[in-house]
This record gives sequence, C-alpha cells and structure tokens, in this order.
Amino acid sequence: MTRYPPALMQKPWRSCVRLSGGREGDKTVYCPETQRLLSATIVGRNAGELFAECVLAMEMGASPEDVSLAVHMHPALSETVGFAAERALGTPTDL
Repeated sequence: MTRYPPALMQKPWRSCVRLSGGREGDKTVYCPETQRLLSATIVGRNAGELFAECVLAMEMGASPEDVSLAVHMHPALSETVGFAAERALGTPTDL
C-alpha cells in the first residue's frame, strides 16, 4: 500500500464578517491521491456551526472540489469551509 502525505485545506476566519481576528479558523485534511476528506479541526467562536458540513463531507466521500462547488451562503460562517476548499484547489474567490 502506497502512503501519500496528506494535504491541507485551511482558511483563517479573519475575512469572515461574523467573526473577529485572532487564531480562529478551520483546517481540513484530505488525501491528495483519492481527494477524500480525512479529518477536520475547527477552532474559534461558533465553531460548532461547521462540524455538520465537515462530517457530512467526510461521510459522503466528498473531495475539496465537491465542497467548493456546494452553495455557501454569504455572510455566514459556513462560507469559510467553501473558501478553504477553493484555496486548496488554487481557485480562491476570496482571501
């Protein structure tokens, strides 16, 4: 079995209008070979709002592209998950 180093999707929350700056943000680890999401770490105020989307993405075997193509309302905290996926793909629409 070939092992591949995991890749990282991450987005600081400082650009989200609902949150203040600091160390808040979300990080999602995915396999670059299979493109499947493997884990998520979410730190900050209202972080619990994002767990459902990350767990659903992992359960359905979503790729960063799947997450980036999903509709994320603005302004909402969930859009940071979409931004992180876009950033991992090299197609960010917001920084």
